[in-house]
Amino acid sequence: SFSNNTSPSPTRAEMLLSDTLMNVGNYHLRRDELDAALNAHSTAWALHTGHALEDTSVNSSGLAVPHLHHLSYGSSNSSNHAAHSNPQSHCSPGALAALNNLGIVHERRGELEDALSCHDQVRCARMRIKAPSIDVANSWLNVGNCLQRLQDFDKAIEAYEEAVSLYHEELEEQSQTSDCGIAERALLFRSLAGALRNWGTCHWKQRKISDAIEQLNEAVHVENELISLMSINKPPVGGFHEAILQAKES
Repeated sequence: SFSNNTSPSPTRAEMLLSDTLMNVGNYHLRRDELDAALNAHSTAWALHTGHALEDTSVNSSGLAVPHLHHLSYGSSNSSNHAAHSNPQSHCSPGALAALNNLGIVHERRGELEDALSCHDQVRCARMRIKAPSIDVANSWLNVGNCLQRLQDFDKAIEAYEEAVSLYHEELEEQSQTSDCGIAERALLFRSLAGALRNWGTCHWKQRKISDAIEQLNEAVHVENELISLMSINKPPVGGFHEAILQAKES
């Protein structure tokens, strides 16, 4: 299990190494090299939190792989884990990014309980530190996606509802400012449409057809707004896609 003792804050060198490992992990993830991605992101998380992983295995490359199976969604262990050893380091942008990436890797590997634990810890930490609403919404979306794949449709719907509400709040805020870029707004539309589509899918699997149609129609409406946004701004060929990738990685 994770140690509950107070851990020292990571050194500058450890934080730089962690950032490098996250880039390495993202490279392996794009190539679908999931074992290597898991190794890199798990070690990045340990370095960013300044926290020694006791429940680990070490592969031939010497990288630690944490076992998160003992953390469960919604448990006090899961929701409070980020505060156990060093709250500030666990809630740092680097630590949360590494843990979020771990969740993505676990989900791609089909390790849904582990993925859910990671994403729920990120959600709890982001809510605790009052992170930007879009970041919290993204965490709710990730939690919902894991719950849907675990066929816990009621809880998945609750997560999607939270995500959709926060995405709408963010859209309202963006409509009142000129600082938001096209790529960021497009990503927000895509995330909102995805949450609505998955919400509708849960209703469909529960045979709540009218509810499913309502959410899926709303998803189509949002996607039409995205198409309109793209057609009005008409970015150079390839430029819009590259801008979205840059916004995702920021």
